[in-house]
Amino acid sequence: ARADAAVRLLPQLAAWLKEDSQEVLLVGHSHGGNVLALLAQAIQPPPTQPPWPDAVASLYRGRAGQRLWQEFLHAQEELRRQQSWRRLWLVTLGTPVRYAWPDWAQQRLLHLLFRTPEGQEPRHLEDFRRMSWNGSGVWLGDVIQQLGTSGSNFPPGLPSPSLWQAEWKLAQLLDPHDRWLLWWKHLTQSNHWPRQGWLLVVDYGTRERELYLRGLLGHAAYTRIGWLPWHMKHWAHWVQQAQVKQRDPQEVVSFGPVSR
Repeated sequence: ARADAAVRLLPQLAAWLKEDSQEVLLVGHSHGGNVLALLAQAIQPPPTQPPWPDAVASLYRGRAGQRLWQEFLHAQEELRRQQSWRRLWLVTLGTPVRYAWPDWAQQRLLHLLFRTPEGQEPRHLEDFRRMSWNGSGVWLGDVIQQLGTSGSNFPPGLPSPSLWQAEWKLAQLLDPHDRWLLWWKHLTQSNHWPRQGWLLVVDYGTRERELYLRGLLGHAAYTRIGWLPWHMKHWAHWVQQAQVKQRDPQEVVSFGPVSR
């Protein structure tokens, strides 16, 4: 489903960039961020060739499917030729760490994660609360982001040999450890922090903690309309930083407000 979303989004992106000369900011919540990772891989500049589109090509049959696939291939070639990645900025909100990002995205990629700090002024990623299972476990805050680690995928819902074959090929290319038997191991031993791009760790405050169950265990905090102005302000600040400062994106970690 994520690969299909990337196939459908790429022609739309090409149309946006053709109509407007401005830069484009793409924001993906949850696994929507992994859709952006696949899209970013698809327009990776040559000579690197992204392998995942070949895994799903056989699914686009019939008149409508072939038309969509040709639109995807045309948009892919056009975006590569014009080096359109130079005009893209990518933001993920609570995205599970699953897929790799291409080299060009490293300075143009920002991750937001909701975490609950141990104290009022956390200085390191370890300064956050954890639910402990024999000394290991997930961080408090956005728990769903951590539950979506490798092994959490649902199998295809249709009894289609080509669909299951595409799913298997994608798993080998994108996430070879994506097996249910390994899910608990990944959940308890993985650190769940993105290793590529910039990272903004946000504590959305006591209100989100009070609405924890209604907020999908912290996963819906990013989507509150009241936080949109604050998000946009920090996205703009990040773009300005990234444009003028080249650094190791994981060198510094910023933290959001303790209260709204």
